[in-house]
Amino acid sequence: RRLFNTKKAVVSTQSTGGRTIFHDTSNLFLLETIVAQFEWKYAEGLHQLMDKIAGNLNNNYKNVRDKIGHMIDRCTAHDHMMFNCRPTINPRKADFMAKVMPMLSSLDEGLFGTEWVVVNKISLNDDNDAIKVVKTIISWLLYSRFVAHAHLVPAIFPFISYIIALEPSEVDPDLKHLCTQALSLLSREILAEASLEPAINAVKKVVNSTREDRTIGCTWKAKCTALVYLQVVSFSNLYMIRSNPYLVEEIKTLLMTSLISPHVEVRQVAGQTIGGLMKTNLFRDSGEILEQLKNMARTKLPKGTKSSQTDIKEIWIRHGGVKTLCALVECFPYSIPDWLPDVIVFLADFTRGNVMIINEVKKCMSNFKRTHLDSWEEHKTKFTEDQLVVLQDLLVSPNYYA
Repeated sequence: RRLFNTKKAVVSTQSTGGRTIFHDTSNLFLLETIVAQFEWKYAEGLHQLMDKIAGNLNNNYKNVRDKIGHMIDRCTAHDHMMFNCRPTINPRKADFMAKVMPMLSSLDEGLFGTEWVVVNKISLNDDNDAIKVVKTIISWLLYSRFVAHAHLVPAIFPFISYIIALEPSEVDPDLKHLCTQALSLLSREILAEASLEPAINAVKKVVNSTREDRTIGCTWKAKCTALVYLQVVSFSNLYMIRSNPYLVEEIKTLLMTSLISPHVEVRQVAGQTIGGLMKTNLFRDSGEILEQLKNMARTKLPKGTKSSQTDIKEIWIRHGGVKTLCALVECFPYSIPDWLPDVIVFLADFTRGNVMIINEVKKCMSNFKRTHLDSWEEHKTKFTEDQLVVLQDLLVSPNYYA
């Protein structure tokens, strides 16, 4: 009761819109200090502050946006998911994100339209209010990770798809740096079980997008970023994901779809991700995956296909299968699993034909020879005599005088 007037004064304080940036940051710093002392004891006032903050997310000044991010973290610091407990009466992150997401609707065309380069220069700059909102929310997420106040609630993950799509942008270096830093921190989070599926859905929105669908049509750079994010999330939450067969199947389907992307860079990242996840035994049906990859590599090319062509769907499918098999070989530089000799012999059939595929196989075999050379006497016992003959033909250059 004695602090009632102080609380009322705090809520009525004009947080932004002062004469200078110094006044705005000073007001916000004062508010943050007082709110930190109140903690959970003034829920009504925190809700009023959050309403004010929601109207100032598009502030023009970076320092003010950073302080607003700190204030959001202070106001939502007590939004915890506790087992068998009532939800907090303080501001909740999910309610706040429900107000934020409609503010980003103007970015959909700029991020996911058909003319990325043109829209990228026009819409994705600091004059766009939605971009300022994105920067403010990222500042909040980064600050909350540094002070480790709370978890990532499922409502935040739809916003992560915007971070992934904005990360490749070269128009605003500050925005690119914020997105890169945010993805680096958020991908390493230990997620609650309820947050795993929304995290995968955020990646699916980017990776499964097509240029024909104007609502979702991200660039190949954004898709590569999404796959790298998925890889780190999977490694960071491996045991939780492994215990849920539905999530494992979703990740598998997502990666196999990426292997037939028209962009070679996407296929390469997808192949490396599958290789890394198979090494962790995330996919229990590894034999089925190997057979599926071999079937992709056996895809017949149309008659008259030139060795240098890369714009045919059949080549994309074959390259995706071969690249992933090569990635699996490179995932075991100091050991020979039981299935590896058969894969190496299978890859020997692709040393001729399309130049892009030939280069992948040659690079894979060169790395295999280099990494297994020291322990070759032990490793060659895993191969049969016929397999060793094929492997020798691959690894040993033909003699000119033979």
